[in-house]
Amino acid sequence: MSTSFKIKINNFTKTYPEKVIHIESMSLTKKVTIFVGENGSGKSTILKGLLKLISYQGTISSNYTVSYMPENPHFPLDITVNQLLFNLYQITNNDYDYHSFISEYGLEGKLHSMINTLSKGMKSKLNLIQCIMRDTDVYILDEPLNGLDEESVTKLINHINNTNKHFIISSHLEGAFKVLNKEIISLI
Repeated sequence: MSTSFKIKINNFTKTYPEKVIHIESMSLTKKVTIFVGENGSGKSTILKGLLKLISYQGTISSNYTVSYMPENPHFPLDITVNQLLFNLYQITNNDYDYHSFISEYGLEGKLHSMINTLSKGMKSKLNLIQCIMRDTDVYILDEPLNGLDEESVTKLINHINNTNKHFIISSHLEGAFKVLNKEIISLI
C-alpha cells in the first residue's frame, strides 16, 4: 500500500431536480474511507462520480484502478454463477482467483445455479465476490452490508483488514466497521 495514496475532489456538484450534492474540497488518503449519511445525502452520488458513471461539475483527481460493488447490481439472469464469475475472471486478466472467495462466502453449492434463482443474500455475496476478485488499487463498495449475513460481514471486515488495498465505502451502518482503522466522512 502506497503511503502517497490520494484522491482529490474539488468543487464536486451534482444537481438533481430535488437536491444539489456539493463538496467544496475533499482528499481521500486513508486505507479505508467510509461515507455515512441518510438516504439522499450523496453517498452513492460521490461513489458514482469517482467511477465516472455520472456527469457532474468539478474535478476528481485519481489515477488508480478500481473495482465496484454497486448497491443494486444488474446481473444477467440467464447464466450460472460460475459462468458469470469465470467470464469476469477472463476479462480482468489478473492473478486473483474467484474460487477462494466462492468457498469463503459459502457459494460452492450455487456455482451451477442460475443467477435468477439466487436469494437476496446469495446475490449480495455474488456482488461482493465480483468486486473483490479483481486485483485493483481501490475497491468502491456501495452499501456492501445490504443482504449479507453476520458471518459474511465479519469475513468482509477481515478481508479489508488483511489486505493492503484501499476501500471507499458508503454505509448506513457505521458501527459495523468499528474495528477498522478508517476515516469517516459524514454527509448531511
